[in-house]
Amino acid sequence: MSRSYHEIMERVEVTEEMRTRILGKIKSNENSSGSKNSPLSKPGLEKFWLLRTRRALPAAACFLLFILSAIFLPQIMAPKQSGPSDELLGAVGSGITECASAAELSQKLGFPVSDLHGLPFEPETVSYDAYSYGMAQITYEAASEESLTFRKSQENGGNSGDYSLYDVTLQIDINGSTVTLKGDGTRYFLAVWQADGYSYSLSSHKGMTEEMFMEIISENMN
Repeated sequence: MSRSYHEIMERVEVTEEMRTRILGKIKSNENSSGSKNSPLSKPGLEKFWLLRTRRALPAAACFLLFILSAIFLPQIMAPKQSGPSDELLGAVGSGITECASAAELSQKLGFPVSDLHGLPFEPETVSYDAYSYGMAQITYEAASEESLTFRKSQENGGNSGDYSLYDVTLQIDINGSTVTLKGDGTRYFLAVWQADGYSYSLSSHKGMTEEMFMEIISENMN
């Protein structure tokens, strides 16, 4: 032979694909035979496979990070779409307009609205709200946490928004109108009535006696 064995072996190149195939064949033979004496069970080859696995993990992690970045980064970097402010949503979305007085309520809603007289306490704050569906609300609040809410609307039916179940329902006549009181028999928390084509309600946070409701309603009934 013109060339020696060592010269030939020095020129032999084993590519990565060839190495993978060879090692895969060895691993396949080991799994099929189940022999503990398989070449892959030797410490050297086990260490080789461990090193290859450790080297592959960072590359796999980088590839996964690249994929996730391609998916989510444009969404994160995209400018936030501007929407209506919270104040605008409160004014338009709820259909409630704050007013400065009962006169402004009347102007907004197109029917007469007046402040209540003869309240059982001195109000600390008074708020006026016009609802877009044609209801006026005036809330009187005292420092003692007592409050009265008066509502007037053109629709027929109840407008109190109070759907509680009360133990006692009492009907009384005030100036020719039937007023329904709801409470526990000692104190009442809600009064509803209709007069002259309008619906009314008067609710008390802490409750009032029948006589107190009668005095307020009779004094303010047109």
